[in-house]
Order: sequence, then C-alpha cells, then structure tokens
Amino acid sequence: MVGQTLPVTADRFCERYAPAVCRFAAMAARSPLEADDIAQEALLRAVRGLDGFDPLRGEIEAWLWRIVANVAYDHQRAERRRLALWTRLSRVREAAAESVESIAVDRIDNQRLLASVRELGPRDRTLLALRFGADLDLRAVGLALAMSEAAAGRAVLRALDKLRSHLEVNP
Repeated sequence: MVGQTLPVTADRFCERYAPAVCRFAAMAARSPLEADDIAQEALLRAVRGLDGFDPLRGEIEAWLWRIVANVAYDHQRAERRRLALWTRLSRVREAAAESVESIAVDRIDNQRLLASVRELGPRDRTLLALRFGADLDLRAVGLALAMSEAAAGRAVLRALDKLRSHLEVNP
C-alpha cells in the first residue's frame, strides 16, 4: 500500500484503509470495544483531515498511521487516567472491587495471543499493531512513529521478544 495516490473520496479512503486500521486497533487496544473506538476515531480524524493532507510533506499512509498511532496513544493515556481515578476511589471506599474493564476483558476476549499482546506496554502494542495488525513494512512503521527503518526493526524485535517471553510464562 505504500506509495499509493490519495483516494478521491472519503468512502474510497475508508474502503481502502479501514481493514488495516481495524487490525491495528485490535492489537493496540486492551479490549475489543476499545479497538472499535480507536479504529472509528482514527478513521474519522483522517477523513476530516483529508482536505488538509499535503502530498508534498509525505505519503498518505505515513500521515494516516501517525493519526492512528496518536489516537491509540490518546486512548492509552485516557485509560491510565481512568485507572488512576479508579484506584483513588477504591482506596476511599476500601472495597476490594475488581475494575469493570478487567471483568469485561476477561469475558469478551479469550484469544491467548491477542490477550498477550494486550498485556504489553503501549509502545510495544503500537509497534506490533502497526507491523502485523496493519501489515506495514518496517519503513512504514518507522515513518508512522518518526524513527528510522532500522530503529523500527530493532523495536519490533524487542516487542516480539517480550511477547514471546510473556507467552512462555503464561502457557
């Protein structure tokens, strides 16, 4: 997909890129519901920004993946804030209540590999989601995350090592 011309309409843009964005979101998110939110919000931001896209500043795919990665990071930051608030509230209540999110994740998603990816840190999830969920080559991963192709390759390998270790520890 790298090097393609800008689709003419928002419909064509979504038709072309939505499947890869959804695969990315499924790997980058901590739950299927969050994945839906990330994919929808990322595509909406991209479609709204199509008129402002400047092909002289880079390829449309690098532009799109920067948007997608930023949306995923935004969701992760918001989740950390929600969890911090939940922790403070649970201390006040002094009740050992399990978070609603963790209950939902346990019930909704039992796929071991995807669950293991979701256990990784935000950067590792983003790297693996771009490389394997969105099926980007290392050059495109690097462009999306503002790093060189070589640095992206090393970062993806480190993320894969962490995933492998997690799978070995949690059979």
